[in-house]
Amino acid sequence: MANEAINGENAQFYRHLFLHMDFKNRRKMSPELMHAHQTEGFQFLMDHVDFSLLKIDKTQPNAVRLLLHQLMNNVFQSIASYYLNRDTEQALTIEQIYEHFELVTGWLETGASVQDK
Repeated sequence: MANEAINGENAQFYRHLFLHMDFKNRRKMSPELMHAHQTEGFQFLMDHVDFSLLKIDKTQPNAVRLLLHQLMNNVFQSIASYYLNRDTEQALTIEQIYEHFELVTGWLETGASVQDK
């Protein structure tokens, strides 16, 4: 997703989206399309996730939604960091974006604190 947003044919759209979108403007985007995507996409995930690998089960859809929100926030934050720092000394490469995503996802998976101390 990051590579598509940065190097894909719609990179200018994503650049504008990540640099200028806020909560108020997000609500103006097609609510019907957003609701359909969220409902259908969520059901697809519920049908295809291996819940034996999670501390969440299918009877906890709100917990699944919360986890997905955290993962997507990580994706969006990584892409936004690229665009916000693109023309500065802190500019990120695609590889660094992937590394940041993996780091934060690892924290979600195993925690960020040292265990057994």
